[in-house]
Amino acid sequence: MPKVQQQQRNHRIQKYLSLVHPIARRYSYQSGCYCDDLTQVGYLGLIQASQRFKLTHGNSFPAFAKPHIRGAILHYLRDHVSLVRLPRGVEERAIKIRGHNERTLNNIDQLILQNYKFNSNWKELNEDCVGGTCNGSDDMEFKEQNRKIELAMKKLAKNEQIIIQLVIFEGNSLRKAGKIIDVSAMTVQRRLKRARAQLRDLLTTD
Repeated sequence: MPKVQQQQRNHRIQKYLSLVHPIARRYSYQSGCYCDDLTQVGYLGLIQASQRFKLTHGNSFPAFAKPHIRGAILHYLRDHVSLVRLPRGVEERAIKIRGHNERTLNNIDQLILQNYKFNSNWKELNEDCVGGTCNGSDDMEFKEQNRKIELAMKKLAKNEQIIIQLVIFEGNSLRKAGKIIDVSAMTVQRRLKRARAQLRDLLTTD
């Protein structure tokens, strides 16, 4: 790389380091991963963007760099952490009911418990991988399970995806979720029950 281009690249990197921080903070909140770790990964994305950027692209460097920063962080997250972090209230509720038979729980508690178990299984698997004891086939099986869940979620109606997000992933009550989307708590409950049944069918269908 010519010296002038290298100087321009380094100048862009120094000038736009601040682009990384808000993106890293957002994904840190969602994933539970340390913000400092994601910031370092984001810097790599910024460097890649600076290397690939050309003035002839016709857009500003920040607009060009942000997708590279997000992409680097998301790639890291896919390999290292779950993108869904349970809110504290949901996790506390799951810990309280985890010893119960799922058949005796209401629909919301069943979903909370299942999501908690899924996250717990992920963390255990991740710790094994970090410790060097992860079996390759187990890792592939987990990634395949995660992929199936993502695909199944996308097949739900949009309003049902929103209900899952509001009640299960964000930990809102039926009443609060209903207020957010302007429907009754009873409607939220019906949609939640329907979404859960559809997810179960989708995930058990070969």
